[in-house]
Amino acid sequence: MKKLLLSLILISLFNFAQAQNSGLRFNGLDENLVIQAKPELQAQDNFTIEAWIYAARWKSQFWAGSIVARDGSATDGYAFRAGNNGQLSFVTAVDGAWDDIISGNVMNQDQWHHVAVTIGGGTKTLYIDGSPAATKAFSGTLTPSANNVMIGESSGFPGRYWNGFLDEVRIWNVTRTQQELIDNATTELTGNEPGLVLYLPMNEGSGNTTTSLAAPNCVANFMNMDDSNWSDGFTIPEFDVTMNDIEGIDVINMKNRPVKLKGSVKNIGQKDLTNIDLMVSVNGNPQFTERITATVAPSENYEYNFQTPLDLIGVNDPTITITAIQADDQNNLNNSKSLTINSADANFVSLFDAKQHNFGGAGQLNTNNVLLPADLSGYEQILMHIDVACPSGGCDPWDQPASVRATTDEGTFEIARYITPFGIACGAWTVDVTDFKEILSGQVNFESFVQVWGPSGWLVTIDLEFVEGNNSFPYYKTTPLWTTNYLVYGDPDVSHDLEEQSLTVDTKSEASHIRTTISGHGQGNTGNAAEFLSRTHQFQLNGTTIDNHLLWKADCAANTCSNQAGTWLFPRAGWCP
Repeated sequence: MKKLLLSLILISLFNFAQAQNSGLRFNGLDENLVIQAKPELQAQDNFTIEAWIYAARWKSQFWAGSIVARDGSATDGYAFRAGNNGQLSFVTAVDGAWDDIISGNVMNQDQWHHVAVTIGGGTKTLYIDGSPAATKAFSGTLTPSANNVMIGESSGFPGRYWNGFLDEVRIWNVTRTQQELIDNATTELTGNEPGLVLYLPMNEGSGNTTTSLAAPNCVANFMNMDDSNWSDGFTIPEFDVTMNDIEGIDVINMKNRPVKLKGSVKNIGQKDLTNIDLMVSVNGNPQFTERITATVAPSENYEYNFQTPLDLIGVNDPTITITAIQADDQNNLNNSKSLTINSADANFVSLFDAKQHNFGGAGQLNTNNVLLPADLSGYEQILMHIDVACPSGGCDPWDQPASVRATTDEGTFEIARYITPFGIACGAWTVDVTDFKEILSGQVNFESFVQVWGPSGWLVTIDLEFVEGNNSFPYYKTTPLWTTNYLVYGDPDVSHDLEEQSLTVDTKSEASHIRTTISGHGQGNTGNAAEFLSRTHQFQLNGTTIDNHLLWKADCAANTCSNQAGTWLFPRAGWCP
């Protein structure tokens, strides 16, 4: 009933007459808007940004196409941006460190999308066309920025320009609900709505400024722009089908037998669609076509299981393309979706191949959307292999924290953490990630992060190995308990305890265990902290201590990455490089 109600609301929404009649075109090179700094435009504990966006061309990195930004190079402020073939992201400075949330590659080029991000209750949520695209909890204090607000460019990292159209930019000092976003996405506001602190409807159609209608009024000034940048604002076609995703391919077994596909299409028009043909091609050669005869309502995402197996035996690194064809479709620019599969060694899936991480153009955070086997019941183990190498400028000289995270519909999970060596290449390290079997299937968005502050950094290679064998536990369920960064040690005014969590174990469970990933680097050298403060963590279940975990490694000198610089020989609190 809830899904039906949402569909009916969306149908009503997209049948409203469009009052918006103009927007602005940005060339992706040197054009943007500047709004003078105002306190009410800081990111807050309750906060929302929304806009209509149209990418004429995606920037290569998800962080490179700024929509709304008030970010500073001193790790302050925030930035709402998109790129990398349709990923949306929002980064905020929290306690002087960047905290990013990223969607999958779900947006199309040459198509209007309504995008939004909300902050509320210690959680950030991204929305694309009214649907949640990513959710992430965070803890700490948002770090404000003294910079101006920019539309279409970063205020602290020059060169991150938007390439395409923007319209209806809004900033709120309240947490808008999903329903409020849906109900008002195509509705022109008055500017007096509670909590609205910036509203750029961009309806002037001429001139070299655009004015916010929200009080207090402010003006967005053109930079390297003029009358020629005005264009039509966002529009929604009556009939428009888009190929949303390709999923469900068993990328390991496809080497030995035909496999079936699963794809999803979305109706992003105003009226119902039916008789949608899905044409499957491999490396540009058509294979077969199947038809969706069901009616797909406006804003509905329809998942389709193909009946015809796809034979990829002997095809190296195939590129699979599915094209949606419908007789009434008014926009053919978004009808196809392609997926290239790396058919390397059997039972291995490449996540990152010598991907550079640095404090520069490559970025500390890299992402990759990967299709994993749909059925993992026949695999006994899943192993992650991590290797770091030196770029042409040499490896970073310091031991830096690094992590690998995976995002699916189940949420975002940190599945591995490591510390880089002092200035030398090393690896491969192996991490058993079988505990995360539930989320390591189907479409998974992986994030590789290295907190590196130098321009050279590291080349990171990460592979997944699926080990076949007899499996006593073919099915896993993973329940997150805590995701906490920068827990303060040694301050008598700050509790050392994590908040108590309550959960119910499913009656079908045959075994349960707790997995923790903890690394210590102290707090302001309290008690000679840094990474040299030894502490024991106590775990209690229903009031009874079940484990005492000493966070200390006395064998750092036995590290396989020998002959490093720095203090690598010293015992540490889980911080051996």
